[in-house]
Amino acid sequence: MSRSKPLHKELIQIASIRLGIIISFCLMVACFFSWSENVTITRIIKVVGRLGCLLFILWTNRKLVRTGGILNFRIVSPFSLYLYLAYLLLGFASISWSTNPGYSALQWFMTSECLVYSYFLIRSLNVLNLSFPDHRLSMADLLAY
Repeated sequence: MSRSKPLHKELIQIASIRLGIIISFCLMVACFFSWSENVTITRIIKVVGRLGCLLFILWTNRKLVRTGGILNFRIVSPFSLYLYLAYLLLGFASISWSTNPGYSALQWFMTSECLVYSYFLIRSLNVLNLSFPDHRLSMADLLAY
């Protein structure tokens, strides 16, 4: 049985998911910067922070769909995706001739993780905007925060 309007509890969940998307995006941007003079601490913060944001956006996407969101997302222009994947392939190959393979692997991992995060962020925004028009959130809104 489908409902035409979400329940009050679901509306509160949607509002909290919207706030979570904003916080996740801000944390993701913050993870691009160095937080400490110690390289090891900075790397740990970057990896844990980015993985946390990725896991949260995956959970968010699943929660939106389970709450009644319409999953109507498709890639319109795949050429940019193909170029990005070629870039990742070249980055992976460059690990073999790098003077510091550990650092190169970390950079490749973070770049790959950004691609996945970006995909699911846009997908979550699409589901949120199509399914719950009272809680619209655009990339311009995210960048304004």
